[in-house]
Amino acid sequence: MTSHASPLVLVVSDRRTVLRSLLEQLGRLVPPATVWSWRSASGDWQGPGDVAAAAPPTDPETVALAIVDLESALLSADGLERFAVPAEARRVALAEGTHTERLLRALAGGYEDYLFFPINPAELGLVWHRHLGRDEIAHLQVDVDERCFCVSCPSDVVYLEPAVTKMVATCRRIADLENRAEFRLRIALGEAVANAMLHGNREDRRRHVTIRAETRPHALWVSVADEGTGFDPTAVPDPRGPDRLERSSGRGLYLLRTLMDNVTFSDDGTVVRLELHR
Repeated sequence: MTSHASPLVLVVSDRRTVLRSLLEQLGRLVPPATVWSWRSASGDWQGPGDVAAAAPPTDPETVALAIVDLESALLSADGLERFAVPAEARRVALAEGTHTERLLRALAGGYEDYLFFPINPAELGLVWHRHLGRDEIAHLQVDVDERCFCVSCPSDVVYLEPAVTKMVATCRRIADLENRAEFRLRIALGEAVANAMLHGNREDRRRHVTIRAETRPHALWVSVADEGTGFDPTAVPDPRGPDRLERSSGRGLYLLRTLMDNVTFSDDGTVVRLELHR
């Protein structure tokens, strides 16, 4: 992406509360984004200054994200899109916090990332910077011994995807994962590493995130450790409660527990262990 290009975000939803929230939060991004939204009533796109067009002015250098509301009536019952998103756009699924099956279908079907609604500004910022595009990163620190494979990286979002990709590829080989298990691990590990960077280490590049994988006779153990002050996972509320649906806390932990066979934490909450049965 060139320095003069204004990154573009396409928003697809027919829910007014979702559109209003997204437009508000997208307006705070750094670097700033140009936002176009799909208008289902007229079947066209609306851009800054209420400009309408059959298609947003896109090119490979400016398109960043297409955020698609999975609860929108613009998706058919089988999840097919009833709108035209440019091929250059990277699709981001916007899901309700407890609708994990719908989210997993979207990710398996080609969506590259996800957000939960209600929008958490920190999570939106993480997704935004993850997809802006940076060509070079420093070497990841990798350690291997007889039983364990370990990857360590600074708490910078540029390291998130390379670290997760390297670890998942290694786990696929050492644990002989089948496709569905690999998919579950990739999503869960991405969530755990993002949480460690964002919430554990507070995006402090001086603090590292360490991912460690161990094979056991009947399971694969993958742990993610941060260097923060920790938290009490038992104090995190279940997001499925009727009084929790409009709050953003607890959704990532719920997703981890949905994807993995077992999820445990260290006493101080700085280490999460994901267990995948073989």
